[in-house]
Amino acid sequence: MRVMKLLLVLCLLTNAAVAQNIATIDYPVTFILHPLMSNYRFELGVFEKAPLLIGEKEYDVWLIKVGAEIKALQTHHAKELASAKSKVARQQAALNRLADRNHSTISSLALSFDKLRTSDKPEDKARLARVDYGAQIREYEEKFQRESIEARKALEQAIMECEKIEELIESPRFTTKEETQKQFAQIQQDILNAATYVMRSKNCSTVMNSAGMGWPAPNKPVHSIDPALLGRSSDQEMELYKRLLAASPEPPPQDAPNPEYREQLRNTFLQNRVGSIRRTVHARSGLRLVEPDVVPRVLIGGVPITIETVNYILYQYKISEANRGLIAQVLREMRIN
Repeated sequence: MRVMKLLLVLCLLTNAAVAQNIATIDYPVTFILHPLMSNYRFELGVFEKAPLLIGEKEYDVWLIKVGAEIKALQTHHAKELASAKSKVARQQAALNRLADRNHSTISSLALSFDKLRTSDKPEDKARLARVDYGAQIREYEEKFQRESIEARKALEQAIMECEKIEELIESPRFTTKEETQKQFAQIQQDILNAATYVMRSKNCSTVMNSAGMGWPAPNKPVHSIDPALLGRSSDQEMELYKRLLAASPEPPPQDAPNPEYREQLRNTFLQNRVGSIRRTVHARSGLRLVEPDVVPRVLIGGVPITIETVNYILYQYKISEANRGLIAQVLREMRIN
């Protein structure tokens, strides 16, 4: 009995030692709080190219500048874009005609088959015995499938060509598909570098994800939300986060003579900031970025490093100490360590 107890204690101590050697990080939260994500537009699936940490006035000036560049590109590529859109319309019309022809032909064959099958005329019965209408219908269906696959490929190619031109026109403001993937890769690399730095400072040798990657919040099921509405809502929250990163964490000066009232105004200001950060974190709920849907990779134990990793990344992007502290406060309140 004593031996069993001793073995149990040794196992617990071993597991505790292993757990302390593992750092855990809430990967989706760290991802969404990366400063580069403040430029991500969920509704469009691209990053805006605006400089980070600029105020609203500077942003408006930047918008005017890129707006002029986009207008020039629209003029330059107007004929090319019109031709590409016309090609998309032609390919879509060809696919629709193919579907209509298939429906008409199959209906005609099926109607002829039914008439022969219900007819008492000897010549109809002879023809029914001679012609395999079922085989004809199957053969025509297979032909339609082959032709429709080719037609869809042609349509998809035309759409891709059109999107490429539209992407080029909008490129002064938004990232292209290739640039978007590079931005995601940069965010992932920053997280990896920061997590590695914090992990080593904690004398850990492994970092594991402690959260379901990209899982929706329990009170916000994905299937009940319109994706476009979710994208717009997330964009609004990320826009607030973008402003928060660049703004002063302190409230504007108050003229109220009562010090208690001034403190109340300050607390309200900070509570609104905290609420904005919390909504930003929740904005990831139901969204799919680059992480797959997986179960949590750590069930218990480990050294949590989410807050320190987020703080390190924000520090690298020159976010003020006060704003970093505010974000850390929100994560602690949300029990994300």
